[in-house]
This record gives sequence, structure tokens and C-alpha cells, in this order.
Amino acid sequence: MTDYIVAKEALGRALSTMEGHGMELTLANLSACYGRESGMDDDWNTRFDQFLGGLGHVGDDQMHEALCNLLWGLVDCDKVFRGVIGLNRAVESVVADLAKAENHADDFDQNLQQSQEALEQASSLDAARPAIAAFVGQALAMAQRQEDLAGRLRETSEDLMILRSRLEEAYRQSVSDELTGLGNKRFFDARLRELAEEAGHSGKPLSLVLMDIDDFSDFNDQRGRDIGDWALELVAGILQGVSRETDVVARTGGDSFGLILQRTPLQAAADLSERIRETLFSRDLVVRGKNHPQGRLTASLGVAEYRAGESSEQLLVAAERALARAGREGFNTVYVDGKA
Repeated sequence: MTDYIVAKEALGRALSTMEGHGMELTLANLSACYGRESGMDDDWNTRFDQFLGGLGHVGDDQMHEALCNLLWGLVDCDKVFRGVIGLNRAVESVVADLAKAENHADDFDQNLQQSQEALEQASSLDAARPAIAAFVGQALAMAQRQEDLAGRLRETSEDLMILRSRLEEAYRQSVSDELTGLGNKRFFDARLRELAEEAGHSGKPLSLVLMDIDDFSDFNDQRGRDIGDWALELVAGILQGVSRETDVVARTGGDSFGLILQRTPLQAAADLSERIRETLFSRDLVVRGKNHPQGRLTASLGVAEYRAGESSEQLLVAAERALARAGREGFNTVYVDGKA
């Protein structure tokens, strides 16, 4: 019942939000507002509130497109909408059950009043027995209906929990690299846009590091995919080990990784990149259960810093340019954008 009450309250707030912003009563609008009011994701709430600031009357198709492009850029929209539709159906089922229970309660009140009148008019116990029997039967029927309703509410509560779990899992899968557990390219690109915009407003430094494992294709071909996957997981672990909680670490391609370093000037980002390069180069690759070492990996890294007024795409181009220069200089190298 607790989960049902929480879902019902969130649904009520969602309807109030729609009314307050003059939004049409459509499935897409209701789904969007319910996602906000259920508090599944703080980042989602922030972006949705920003979107609501300029929202007028928006049709169902337009809202779906806006959610996919502006708000749910990190999420598989089809999965989410299927989940929300299921959630809405579960809530509709609860509302229907409650309405039915209210009707039953009204009927019971009327029958109770009729039984009371019959008892008052009865001249003897024998005359009252039919009214008493009717009252007992109605009370038992009402108790059974209440028990049935409680069972359906429990089932619906479980359905709501399952649907919420599926929505959260859809979100997790849509932003994560399956092998390494790092963020994926979709997540990386979205966060880069957001953080570059924040840096433009705040004036605080933001640096970007792009990294390619050198000659990884040959490494993979010579040692096999299993060893290659293990090596990628090892690299991911190194990146996670040197990064802070505020940093964004992602696998952006087969052997490519990226780090977005908030409040980090260019030199500090270059120093961190050198640390990553040295850590990887110094690591002997020994797979547990294997009798011979697998050699070593090296990486090339390009570093760039956000400049006021530029876009996230320009920052990305600068880091890609630095990464290409590092590769041309012979691998196992860190190159900083703008370096003489």
C-alpha cells in the first residue's frame, strides 16, 4: 500500500504540473510529468524544469520528440514510454478498483439503512430474522469485496515496483558500456554538452581528455577477443582509479576513452593524463590463470581546455586534434592542445 500511495501522490502532482503549465492532457505529457514528480533522477528533473520554462501548449507527438531530443537524450525513449504506459495502466486499474469499492460502499450504506428500517418495523424476533440474515449476508459480501480489493492493490503495488525497476534498468543500460561499466558515448556526448554550457556560465575551468589504446587492433588479433576484453576492463579500472567522483569517465569507442574533468585547468589535466599514461605503461598484463604475460599496453592522450564562448563541439575538436598529434608523435604520448 505504501508504494501505491507514493505513486498516487506523484500522479496527483503530475496532473497539477500539467494544469499549471497549460499542458494538454495526453499520455506523453502525463508520462513526462509523472517521471519528474516520481523523482527517479535529479538530472532529469533539472532538465525538465528548464524545458518547462518555455513550454506552452504542446501536442502529444511534439512532446514525445522533445523528450527524446532534449530531455531523454540519455535514455531509450521507446523502452521508457513502454514502461510508463504500463505504469499508467497499473494506476488506471487501481483507480477503477477504488471507484468500484466506493460504489460498493454506497450500496452497503443503502442496504444497511434498509435493514435498520426493517428491524425497527419488525414486531417479533421471527419477523426480524429475514432482515438480520440479509444484513449478515451483505456484511460478509462487503468484507469479501474489501479483501479482494486489498489483494488487487497488493498486486498492483508489486507491478508498480517492477515497472519502476524496469525503467531504472532501461536508463542504466542506455547510458552504460556493457563491457566496462563506464558511461557510453551517448552519455559522454550529452554530459560534455551540459558541462561545457555550465562552464560557459560559471567561468570555472573544464578540461577534456581523449585516449586511444595504441595498436589495440593488433593486440586483439594476436591474443584473442577474451584477452582484449579483459585488457579493456583493466584500462577502465585504471581510469576509474585516478578519477574523482565529479569526473565523467566513458568508453567512447572500441579502444577509445574520454574523461571530462570539471573545475580542472589545462595543466592539471595534462598532469593527470601523464599519470594515466605512466600507470598503463608500467602495468605488466598478466591474466589470472594464464602462465605467460600478455605484454604491455600503451596509450596516446590528447588534452584540451574549454575556452569561453566556444561550444562543446569545438572543445571536442581541440581534444581530437591533440590526440591525433599524440599519435603522430609515436604513441605512448600525451599532447596538449595549443602546445608550441
